[in-house]
Amino acid sequence: MADDPHGPIKGDEFARLALDYEQTLAYWRQLSDTRFKLLTLVPVATAAGIGITSGTEKPAPQIGTAAVALVAILGIAMYDLRNSIFYDSAIHRAKGLESSLGFGRMSQSGDPGKGGLFSERPRARMRLAGISVWHDRALFLIYGAAGAGWALVLARGTIGAFGWPASSAMQSLVLLGTATGSFAAFEVALHRASAQWERLRSTTLG
Repeated sequence: MADDPHGPIKGDEFARLALDYEQTLAYWRQLSDTRFKLLTLVPVATAAGIGITSGTEKPAPQIGTAAVALVAILGIAMYDLRNSIFYDSAIHRAKGLESSLGFGRMSQSGDPGKGGLFSERPRARMRLAGISVWHDRALFLIYGAAGAGWALVLARGTIGAFGWPASSAMQSLVLLGTATGSFAAFEVALHRASAQWERLRSTTLG
């Protein structure tokens, strides 16, 4: 939203925009809360599920549980990618409302001359183990690890169904390759999907 060229907004218009900003913040909090819950749910459920299935040597339960879990993780990842679009859109609207409401500036970060919680979001990114710290990237790592874990269970059950010896060196290589390949596949797919939104963001949000 553009700044009011005639001066500060007052009266009913200010109240309307203030209410809009309040509701936008509430929506943003809801989206953030959903992200945090996914951040907690996926690894805990994956660890518990893999622990339970590891207690049985029967291939059928391993294959069935792992297949369902992989589909569920894919569905959750799709939901989270869509959630990210709404999350970015809420931030975009909040920044516009902050500009229209004339919020004062408290920091040196963000767009020059504009103040507010979202307009002053820090631009700098930290790095952890050489990797740029980013909300979506953290979730992608979790989805990739969860997918790799369940792919490992699926491969183990499949190997058991074909009767390969448990101590086979080939089995270890297959399991390692499956886990590594699955993790890489999840990461590539998720980053490509995220990149699509990055390309569309400027035309969608302006």
